[in-house]
Amino acid sequence: QTCALPIFLLLIILYAIWTPNTYTITYNRNYGTTTTLTDTYTYGNTTALQFNSGWTRTGYTFLGYSTNSTDTTALTSYTVTSDATLYAIWQINSYTITYSKNDGSGTTSNQNYNYGTTTALSYSSGWSRTGYTFGGWSGTNTGTALGSYTVTQSAILYAVWTPDTYTITYDTN
Repeated sequence: QTCALPIFLLLIILYAIWTPNTYTITYNRNYGTTTTLTDTYTYGNTTALQFNSGWTRTGYTFLGYSTNSTDTTALTSYTVTSDATLYAIWQINSYTITYSKNDGSGTTSNQNYNYGTTTALSYSSGWSRTGYTFGGWSGTNTGTALGSYTVTQSAILYAVWTPDTYTITYDTN
C-alpha cells in the first residue's frame, strides 16, 4: 500500500527596501568670510539653496548660490542628484557720492560708484567760482584736498577752492 505524505508549499514574498542615496553639497564662500562648509542631502532634495552660511563680504551683497564661481546671478532652483559644489554669488555694492560746490550756493551733483573705486576724486563738475581756483575734493567743507579716496560708503565730497592771488605793481610815476 502507498502512503501519501502531505506536501507543504511555503510561499515567501520578499520586498525591496529602497534607501535614497545621500550626497554632500560643498558650499564655497567664493571670497566671503569664514571657511567652506558642507551639508548632506538625499537624492531629489530641493532645499540646498536655502542653506544659511552666515557669510559676509565687505562691500558686497550675498545673492545666493550657483554651480559656477564666476556667475553673476544666483540659481532660483537646484535639485540634488550628486555630490556638488555650490558657490556663493556676490553683487558689488554701489554707493552715491554727493559733490558739494562748497561756496554757499548749495549746488550739488551725485555720482554712483562701486565699492572700492578709487576714481571719485577725478570727478569734474565743471563748476567755477570767481576769484578762486578749484583745488580738488575734501571730506569736510573746510578741509584740504584729499590725495586719494576709496569709496566704501555713500559720502559727501566738498569742492576745495583756493583764492586766486594777484600781483599788484605800483607805478611811482
